[in-house]
Amino acid sequence: MLIKNQLAPTINTNSVSDQQIDLSILRGKKVLIKFHRFSGCPVAQNQIHELIERQNELNAVGIETIVFMHSSKRNIQSNFKETSGLHIIADRQKPYYCFYLS
Repeated sequence: MLIKNQLAPTINTNSVSDQQIDLSILRGKKVLIKFHRFSGCPVAQNQIHELIERQNELNAVGIETIVFMHSSKRNIQSNFKETSGLHIIADRQKPYYCFYLS
């Protein structure tokens, strides 16, 4: 877990819509980083759908959202559609989960 004013570990990857996500470009901005279970999990589905519905509220206060899911890109795309300011990343092998846990 990060502590206040600690720099987040590097993120440089593509979202499920092939948009490049580079955390260094977002430096100085507010970024919400979330980790979720596989895309077929009912709890994760409810939480992600709510986030998609409410991302405009986060955009209004300048918050970009990055969501890591322990699923393949194909499975994520069949369950969710990214919206402006919300980036979903397939983290099937969990390298980012592991990177942020250490």
